[in-house]
Amino acid sequence: MERLLFAVGLAAVWSDATCNELPAPTGLRTEMLLESAAPVLVISSVTPKFSFLPHAVWDHPGRGVNLTAYRIVVRTSAGTTAWDSGQVVVQNSLPATIQCTTQLAHMTAYSWTAQWWAGDVASAVSTPAVFEVGPAPTDWNSAPWVGDGQNEFKIEYTLASSASRVRLYLAAPGGAVVYNAATGAAIGDESGISAWVPFDQMVLYDGYPLPTQAGTHSIVVLAGHGFYTMGTFACKKPIGSGGFCGENPAVKALLAIDDAETSIARNVALPSRTARGIDVDGPAILSGRVGAVVSDDPWLGTTINWSRWLGQDDWAPTRAVPDVPPGNISALQVERVQTTGSSTSKLPSVPIAVQQLGPSTWHFNFSRNIVGHVVLKAGSYSGPGNISINHCEVMNGTACSSLAHLPGGLGTDIHILGPNTSSRDLSPRFTWHGFQHVIVTTSGGAKFDGKLNSLSAVWTVANVDESATIEFEGPGATLLSAIRDITKSSQWANMAGYIPTDCPTREKHGWLGDAQVVAEEAMYNVFSPALFQLFVRIIRDQQLKSGPYAGSVPIVVPGPVQQPGDISWTAAYPLITNWLYEYYGDVTTIRDQWSQLKLYADGQLREAGNNGTLPTFWQCGDWCAVEPRATCTPGTGPPAAGANFLLALDAIVKMAVAIGENADASRYSNILASLRSEFDARFWNATSGTYSNDPLESQTLSALALGSGAVPQSRLATVIATLAGDVSARGNHLTVGSAGQKCYGN
Repeated sequence: MERLLFAVGLAAVWSDATCNELPAPTGLRTEMLLESAAPVLVISSVTPKFSFLPHAVWDHPGRGVNLTAYRIVVRTSAGTTAWDSGQVVVQNSLPATIQCTTQLAHMTAYSWTAQWWAGDVASAVSTPAVFEVGPAPTDWNSAPWVGDGQNEFKIEYTLASSASRVRLYLAAPGGAVVYNAATGAAIGDESGISAWVPFDQMVLYDGYPLPTQAGTHSIVVLAGHGFYTMGTFACKKPIGSGGFCGENPAVKALLAIDDAETSIARNVALPSRTARGIDVDGPAILSGRVGAVVSDDPWLGTTINWSRWLGQDDWAPTRAVPDVPPGNISALQVERVQTTGSSTSKLPSVPIAVQQLGPSTWHFNFSRNIVGHVVLKAGSYSGPGNISINHCEVMNGTACSSLAHLPGGLGTDIHILGPNTSSRDLSPRFTWHGFQHVIVTTSGGAKFDGKLNSLSAVWTVANVDESATIEFEGPGATLLSAIRDITKSSQWANMAGYIPTDCPTREKHGWLGDAQVVAEEAMYNVFSPALFQLFVRIIRDQQLKSGPYAGSVPIVVPGPVQQPGDISWTAAYPLITNWLYEYYGDVTTIRDQWSQLKLYADGQLREAGNNGTLPTFWQCGDWCAVEPRATCTPGTGPPAAGANFLLALDAIVKMAVAIGENADASRYSNILASLRSEFDARFWNATSGTYSNDPLESQTLSALALGSGAVPQSRLATVIATLAGDVSARGNHLTVGSAGQKCYGN
């Protein structure tokens, strides 16, 4: 199968037999993440996996020699060797990942280096990469969940002498921003975007570097609602395999202080200051509620009125969160949102035009859609009063269009200004929007100058690196380059909320059908194993006991889950897991998911037992094809689902081979062969030479039959010729929807 969109910018070797030293390895990754993926790269595993590039030279004239060995050394922050792989001999190439075979310690910082050999010639040793192993699961048991209506907390700690390392490990399912109370500066990213996960199964924590010098330090934690407290639309209990949402922001924290290689973890009392009587959170995504983004926070320069800080021993029981997220706590091992210096910095972030619509209203227009939020420049505004910022995907004249899934007010941030709030940039927290247009409105006495350079946009998507590109020359190069750029920017935009979303502007859901269509494209264009590994975990955690799951995760729709879901959507689970192996060599995820992957296949087969043997469960069919949906959905639903089950089963066979589950590989391979024959017998239309009964459905269903291997050799030429003829007869236009377009493209 040929694939177009990749020209991977990696070099595997350096070849010059006269070189005395090979170049040092680059691109060191711990658990598939660069050190720069987060302010502190914290992982959960005590036996992490490492990977690196032998070097970054793409066009060196001496390329071509074989890599014959490698060595990895892991050291503590004091320089003590924690693990040394020794010189490991390999056959011409590196393993995709190299696993540490010694258990490392929790809440401990490490560095590691890599080296490689070509015969007797050794490379230079790489620059060290730094990571930390976070708290053990049991460490979190002694830390209380706190919140109960409060969302601003303070942490104080005193160091008698300088420490080598101070870390705050913070679990905040609704997102959090951490500030140095003395300076008002954010520690890490200030957007506070939360990961959207099933909180009844998992809660993710992050690490923050805190001051290490001697003295007393005050840290402020501002907790958000994020995806955790999304109201009636997106947070129902229970749903399907269970669901959980909180009524208020909640946090749990641990503090680690390193001094002379001694790590001290202690529970951190997080008492709240006196409530101000106003909501200090931004709009909760999907809640239909407009919150208030407060701009005169006392710890940013004005008078501080704190309540008495409670110690751990006298923590008031009423301050504990009454309804806590029950999920297991683990590290957020995904590239973080980074609003500065990120891979999205090349994307547009400044408006191209501004128009004053009225005495207190301005319309700003950007060159393209943006996923994030808007920042008002310091000095461009003043209080007291309110400034509302309405984010619009499409304008209707001089007004923002109200689109489906985006009810009035949902795309609006409101900044409540005090009298002394003009000296810093004005930016919301815990929220993101999809927009190309922004309408700024002042009220209550607030002022805004409306200048073009007074407003800019911040992207709040995962900071994944570009991993491949393709360049075009000759006729059509401009068009093809534009398609390439649209594809990549769309992919970046749909990596919001730390899951692959269907649409970053309105629904903002993790639809599985959308994810499985774009996952391979994403893996070609951006280095995204961590994001998809998390997504696969989310799918697994939403699986029902009988094996199936809904077409979107985390589950957000009210009422019972349709079970089984449309296989053209749910096949994403085995397909993406297998692509993680094919593109990144990730066998660990397969092993972690193996029992659930088998449950998925066996559950579908069991459910289909009363209606043949090929599972064809459907609800959506070939989504958004050119045919009216009332006709297309039932016409394409069963064969599209059946073909996607074949694709899913083929992926399961490949994964069974990859992890040495030979008996399972044989069993599923035999089932696959039988079901391919059944698909052909059930859906083949000899009259039309296609797998459909409607001409508008033939492109999708014939492409799916070909892609899933269901077309017997004797029909192959006929199906290909008929498919090509149909496209040609329509003036080279396609009739495929989401279910059919990928197999057609392949």
